[in-house]
Amino acid sequence: MPTSISCVLSFHRLPATGCNARGVTLIELLVAVAILAIIALAAVPSYHAYFERARVRQAAEEILGLILQAKAEGPIRDQNLSLVIDSSAWCLGFSATPRCDCTQLAGDSACTIEVAGEPVRQVVSGDDFPTVAISSNFPGNSTSFNRLRGNASPGGSIAVISGNTRVEVRVGVSGRVRLCAAQGSSLGGYPSC
Repeated sequence: MPTSISCVLSFHRLPATGCNARGVTLIELLVAVAILAIIALAAVPSYHAYFERARVRQAAEEILGLILQAKAEGPIRDQNLSLVIDSSAWCLGFSATPRCDCTQLAGDSACTIEVAGEPVRQVVSGDDFPTVAISSNFPGNSTSFNRLRGNASPGGSIAVISGNTRVEVRVGVSGRVRLCAAQGSSLGGYPSC
């Protein structure tokens, strides 16, 4: 019987002396594990940056959605709706009540609108976006949308920031709402501010 066949057939006992037994030594295994660890360590910063950009993008788009909803609800309800921004508490909310409190869960001063006879909270909160901060340049940290024309009084912007990533949600006095990436921001996909 040829040597290679006898080596295959002798799996239940020690290999014959003429067999070419192949395996992985402990040193080869440790070298492979070390190489994988180095590759993983090199990839960690890029994963961190990816998740940072994703959180900023999601927070900015939720803020944009809340502002567009406030603008759209005014004509439906035949009311001017006010948007309030609280950068220190990291929340935004809107209501027919001027200067509503976006930190309140319920009550007369909470940022709510009535839906089917029940008050529904209209807030975006930073609780869902760890490591992301916001800042506002709206005078008085609020604006109001006219129910007839849809214009904002006053206009301004909200910056959404985490590390080197910065996106702005801009609201013009004409009522135009848009997202843009700040100069030098590491986030693509948006026009420059």
